[in-house]
Amino acid sequence: MTNGKTPEVGKTQDVLHFTPTLVKIIDSPQAIRLLEDPNYYIIIEILRKRPMTIREIEYAYKLRAADHEIVGSKSYNTIYRYLKALEKEGLVTPGGKRVEFGKTASETLFSRTAKLFHYGLPPEMSKEGIDLINRVLGGLMILHGGSKETESCLREVTNEISIAMSDEITKLAEADDKGKLDEILSGEWGNMIKTLDYIAFLGIILNHPELVKKLQDCF
Repeated sequence: MTNGKTPEVGKTQDVLHFTPTLVKIIDSPQAIRLLEDPNYYIIIEILRKRPMTIREIEYAYKLRAADHEIVGSKSYNTIYRYLKALEKEGLVTPGGKRVEFGKTASETLFSRTAKLFHYGLPPEMSKEGIDLINRVLGGLMILHGGSKETESCLREVTNEISIAMSDEITKLAEADDKGKLDEILSGEWGNMIKTLDYIAFLGIILNHPELVKKLQDCF
């Protein structure tokens, strides 16, 4: 039963039909390339807040680009092309419609497919992974010393640890208790990443003592 009032012309309503998963494991080299390309990743960052129309993304992109060292603002058509590339790799999806009262046409709302994306490939398969491993090895060598042989051993073991951590995160993402998982990974985005990595790291210590031993044997 309604109150008899007609919605004001010009007002809009977002009708959503998609809910992002909490964690999605990314194992496609092309998807990783897009995530590591700042031109595309800015869109992923923008959509962290909420689903948006292409025009909203275009405007938010322009604001981000104004302070970016590499990326410039993009046209509506370019944003659309970027979205279709991200959609093809399963990183974004049409998540609903924005309906304007008094009009038959609607605008598509685009959404991230997950709150968090985690690489499921070995670190050496991505530029970000290679950079991370180099930084970790540098820190370990400062703290514990070692030779070229130590560094080579560490590189091999950290690669095995990274793969095992991805397995731990995959198991967590596929857990049946989605309510508890949502509670664990709620809050600020940076804290969610730290929580996820810390859970995976402790999982390595508990479930893979052989990797801990291999790491110790490098020194």
